[in-house]
Amino acid sequence: MSDRHIIYVPDMDEPSIFTKDVGIVNPFWIRYCAKRLMGSQIVRGREHFKKHQDAVDSFLSEPVEKDRDGFPKSKTDYYNEGVLGALVQHGGLTIQENVRKDLTLPPPAALLKPVGALATSDGHVKFRWVLHMCREEGMTPEEAHSYGLSLMRG
Repeated sequence: MSDRHIIYVPDMDEPSIFTKDVGIVNPFWIRYCAKRLMGSQIVRGREHFKKHQDAVDSFLSEPVEKDRDGFPKSKTDYYNEGVLGALVQHGGLTIQENVRKDLTLPPPAALLKPVGALATSDGHVKFRWVLHMCREEGMTPEEAHSYGLSLMRG
């Protein structure tokens, strides 16, 4: 395995992983990634995915195991994303830290292309837009995400 650092390149319609608060993974990003994982690893093809949408949603909503004090062990139960969401949440914190490092490096060609619209197709701030604002305006990811929300709200 190579030690070369690979810069994270979000999908064109991927919502921001950041929120206005440091260290919080955006629940919309968790849901996007959980559904994407389900769609690409377990469910094959769009028609098959549509047929099994209820089963996928049921799996994503499976409650997270709680500790003896009644708190979710993964700390993600309030996202209502279940076990898969807890795994995505955990990985998301690592991705957030890596993205902060990525912003100190020259961007790959894929991130030099125009971002397009600010919002994803379902109305969330685009991850690529946040990265663009961080690089162009010197904002933190949290500042860029909050700024995007304010622009969307008018």
